[in-house]
Amino acid sequence: MKALAYAIFGISFALAGSVAANTSQDSVNMKTSVVDEPKMTNGQIDLATAPIASKEQLQAHLASTPTSPINKLSPSARFNFLNSLVFTQRGLASYSYIDLAGLPVSDAYSILSLFGAQSTVGFIPDLRTDSALDQSILDRAQSESTSGFVHPMAQPKDQVCHVGPNGSGCASKYGSLCMDGC
Repeated sequence: MKALAYAIFGISFALAGSVAANTSQDSVNMKTSVVDEPKMTNGQIDLATAPIASKEQLQAHLASTPTSPINKLSPSARFNFLNSLVFTQRGLASYSYIDLAGLPVSDAYSILSLFGAQSTVGFIPDLRTDSALDQSILDRAQSESTSGFVHPMAQPKDQVCHVGPNGSGCASKYGSLCMDGC
């Protein structure tokens, strides 16, 4: 009986070692595949993790979130801003910054973060810096956009994303920002 118990213990120990070896090999394979992928910019990460990536998600957000940062805009500015949004299958592709000008930096950042576009806040002219938070957000955004570390947009300022039957691309339009999602 003891021999049978030792045999069962030995077999289960061998199987556990085999599972551990396979798990270890899977971890190595997973690390290799992640390492082989190109590193994403902060702008691409923001876009990929945005809570709103389509007109449908935007409508659902507006219907279910009366305290949305978008509601910090005046009714006419909100209308203009929302109508300027261009979405593709990758998320927000462009927006007009004209109606965001004059807001505190933190308000514009909160609005843009809904769409994964917070990395673009440094490109918006005439934002107010009413607090240390506003200044910190603006400093970070401006340093990232000029350091070569973050390039959140293909052609940053005064470009809009046009979507057509043959794809999409950025075209000149004052007051708009064309993003990686285009």
